[in-house]
Amino acid sequence: MSARFWFTLILAATLIPWAHVSAAGTSGSSFSPNWAPDGKRIVFVFRRDGDQQIHVMADDGSGRTQLTNPKSDEENDSPLWSPDGSRIAFVRKIWAGAPQTSVGPGIIIITRPSIRQIYVMNPDGSAEKQLTSSGSSYFPVWSPDGRHIAFVSDRDGGQLIFVMNADGTEQRRLTQPSSRRGSLEFGLRWSPDGQRIVFTSNRDGTEQIYVVKADGSELKRLTSTGIVGLVGPPMADGLPSFPIAKGSRTSM
Repeated sequence: MSARFWFTLILAATLIPWAHVSAAGTSGSSFSPNWAPDGKRIVFVFRRDGDQQIHVMADDGSGRTQLTNPKSDEENDSPLWSPDGSRIAFVRKIWAGAPQTSVGPGIIIITRPSIRQIYVMNPDGSAEKQLTSSGSSYFPVWSPDGRHIAFVSDRDGGQLIFVMNADGTEQRRLTQPSSRRGSLEFGLRWSPDGQRIVFTSNRDGTEQIYVVKADGSELKRLTSTGIVGLVGPPMADGLPSFPIAKGSRTSM
């Protein structure tokens, strides 16, 4: 699979506006909030005029500070505090080509390839470090002890689950490629003891819930029959991916 994503924007004659929350005194969209472990700060993404950067603010909305620096060919999103609050992981999307436009009856389709990589930084935006470089990597999730980060990458011919040390070393794949074209694994969550990872995958044709040990062993599908899906489409950080079951049962 190519390491490039194709971002697609469809402009139709009738559009449903997406509601957003903006910080006081600004214009634009603010989204993907994530609490600091001490509950005193919130990191989030702010987008305005095509520029998308990571900001942090106090829990009452004051003291807002931009952490990442704008570049014309980059966007930053998916900020997540480490469990001890000393670092913030995030995803950087780098545009890899010019937009391509196609026009149909009453519709304009704009596509643009991009590559995503996982970074970490201090809560003040300093000591930024790139952790991944092969293929595209996204959906980072800290382990409960903060020593590891689970994520999804397309580097091995499929959008599969990987885990790495918090400094980016010892990156290893946990799940194997599926024979199903276009399969995706997302919505990753560590177990409280850090021994297992639960996630959603459509590797068997429908969105179902799976669990795998943190060393990649004992992959198991937990749900079957019926339809297991999402409240909405998976976002870049995987956090809005809430698995819901309709007429499903837990496999034994």
